[in-house]
Amino acid sequence: MASELDLAVLRKLESAIGPEGIVELVGLMEIELAARLADFRCGVEQRDLPLARRAAHTLKSACSNLGARRYAQFCADTESAALRDDAEAVAAARPELERRAAQVLKELLAERERLKP
Repeated sequence: MASELDLAVLRKLESAIGPEGIVELVGLMEIELAARLADFRCGVEQRDLPLARRAAHTLKSACSNLGARRYAQFCADTESAALRDDAEAVAAARPELERRAAQVLKELLAERERLKP
């Protein structure tokens, strides 16, 4: 499986905010991922496309900032489907959105462990 993280982006961010900043951001991302995935699931289950779109948009932005650009692009594509009112495409994206989020989190947690004193 290919890495979801572009470590060059994460290293550049680390040089700007330090290892402690990355450790803190990964902790916040862990919470944010869970919350936004819950919102996305709720949006799909209730056919609330605006909620699913907002969740995909937030995931896109947060993940892009931490170097998970491939996942961010998938979130952008999912957000676009929601904007087109394509409920089937949004629902079909859910398993992949969740699987890849788990991979992003796994990789971020590994980086956090690497940086912890």
